[in-house]
Amino acid sequence: VIAWNGAGGQGGPIASVNHERYWSVRFFGWVERGLISMQVRNEQFPRVVVSYNTPYIVVGRVDDASRYSDMWVWDIVQGAWLGKQTHVTQGIPIGGHEVNTIGRATDKTNLFLSADLKEFIMFDSFMSDSWVEAYATEYSLQAWAG
Repeated sequence: VIAWNGAGGQGGPIASVNHERYWSVRFFGWVERGLISMQVRNEQFPRVVVSYNTPYIVVGRVDDASRYSDMWVWDIVQGAWLGKQTHVTQGIPIGGHEVNTIGRATDKTNLFLSADLKEFIMFDSFMSDSWVEAYATEYSLQAWAG
């Protein structure tokens, strides 16, 4: 659950493992609006247009068997999906012992995030569409409260 304030470095990484070789979920923006982009092996999609200072639930998934990546963005204020994008991918990158970073790129000091981050969850299995739907609906009732 995150709300981006638009400040920060060029392309604010939410979570990253060297986006050119592995994967990244990040903000990239311009005045008052921006994109949330998911990159697997430096692919530039999926991406969803978002607004600053608005809380979102962002779900990024890679299905290695079907070679698809998808990213869903839930607008907590509206209580609805802002976007669901799917992209053909090369699959889950393998090899190495890379560091997962939150809010900062692994290899570029000018890539950092400026946002309100309430919660970050990472799974090592593919979550079903129905699980994601239920999670977003339930969590949005509690998000950003108190």
